[in-house]
Amino acid sequence: MPAPARRAPTVRIQVGHRSVSGTGLSRRRYGDVFHLCMSMSWPRLLGCYALFFMFVNVLFASLFSLDAQAVTGQRVPDWWDLFFFSVEVFGTVSFGGFQPNSAYGHVLASVEILLGIASYAFMTGLTFARFTRPKAELVFAAHPIITLHEGKPTLVTRVANTRHNHLSDVTVKFWVSANEVVDGKTLSRRSMRAPLLRDDSPLLILSWLIYHVIDEHSPLFGLTEKDLETRDVSLSYSITGHDQNYAQQVHTQHFYHHTDIRWQHAFVDTVYETAQGKVEIDFSKFHDTRPLDAP
Repeated sequence: MPAPARRAPTVRIQVGHRSVSGTGLSRRRYGDVFHLCMSMSWPRLLGCYALFFMFVNVLFASLFSLDAQAVTGQRVPDWWDLFFFSVEVFGTVSFGGFQPNSAYGHVLASVEILLGIASYAFMTGLTFARFTRPKAELVFAAHPIITLHEGKPTLVTRVANTRHNHLSDVTVKFWVSANEVVDGKTLSRRSMRAPLLRDDSPLLILSWLIYHVIDEHSPLFGLTEKDLETRDVSLSYSITGHDQNYAQQVHTQHFYHHTDIRWQHAFVDTVYETAQGKVEIDFSKFHDTRPLDAP
């Protein structure tokens, strides 16, 4: 009988509040190591490298122990002596206690030195790439609101630049994602680009209010809270700007679920004037909203 086809692993993808599992499409997981290392968290990356470090040194210590003449020193080395000798060779350092003594030992040491140099070069490049990767440090309000703006129902969210540096030529894009439901059955999920009252700003240093008017051109037009729940509506914002410190374009994205929206609310003011006539911003109230009277 023919061998059963190998099933591709299940991949779990998180998009905002939605979790999607995909099967049937294999990925060259170990053929794309750099991307894998760039996408994992720092604790996991350092843990993987520590395991690699231990594995290599245990392996070479075991290989050195196969030949009693491979390593020599002031005394006959035991296994732990060979392990720490391997650590020194891997790190291309020497404390003078032990050294290769046979052709077998010299070959093993040469191979381990080459492996050590390659791994340190890889980790140095990876660390540099992760630290220098440009990223916008923007924070979005915890809850977007739906309120009246200039007499029209409007979806409003608030975003702030936590670095307080000059983020110039800022643009924002906004999408509404919803299920297409017919006769109670979900047919597909669509993402629709939605217009904003203003989708760019010459400078973002402190905070910015983003307005989407809910009119006949809006994907949210005519939808109630119940409709948002039925169609599992989610919102996504994508902001791009030029960071003058990086001298590069930076980007950030944020997702909201329909349950995050607060209807007939207003954002609590964060800007006020002191008794000395100075303007100050209280970012401790950045996420706060207050209910409005029913229209």
